[in-house]
Amino acid sequence: MQAVLAAIPWSGDLYMRSKALERGDWVAAAAADAVTRTMAAIIGNAVIAATILPRT
Repeated sequence: MQAVLAAIPWSGDLYMRSKALERGDWVAAAAADAVTRTMAAIIGNAVIAATILPRT
């Protein structure tokens, strides 16, 4: 396993991302991103429906 780990160039960014994954921070960020995308889609669809669809 040491041979594989030695071949990975551990830059500062890679180290920070790996530590965040290790702590589990990525789950909260992924959930927040999913909620943001969903809300943007809902709001966008509501705006389109309100402005484009004919009113009766």
